[in-house]
Amino acid sequence: MLKNAVMDLGLLSAEKTVDIESKGEAFLAAFFLGAQATWKKASVIECTANVSEYGNQSRVRVNFQVKVLDNKGGIREVKQIEEEKYYQDFFLKVDKGIFIQKEKL
Repeated sequence: MLKNAVMDLGLLSAEKTVDIESKGEAFLAAFFLGAQATWKKASVIECTANVSEYGNQSRVRVNFQVKVLDNKGGIREVKQIEEEKYYQDFFLKVDKGIFIQKEKL
C-alpha cells in the first residue's frame, strides 16, 4: 500500500478494440449474401474497475467482458471474461506499475 499518496476513488472504465476481420470470411459472406452479408469485424474488451476505501487500504474490483461486433456495427456476442489467469495478469501489471511509481523509476 502506498502511504501519503493521494488516491482518487470511484468507478473507472476502459475499452480496447481489436480488428478480427477474416478477409476470407468477408469475401464469402459478401459473395453469397451481397449487401445483407455480415461477418465478424471487431472484438471490444471492456473493463470496469471500482476502487473504494477499505479501512486504511483500498479495495479494487475489476470486471472484463468481450463484445464481438459485425461489419455493420451489430453485436454478435457478449460474454464475461472469467478466466482466472486474465485477472491475475491484469493485477500483476497493476502491481508492477505501483512499484515503479513508488520507486520513482
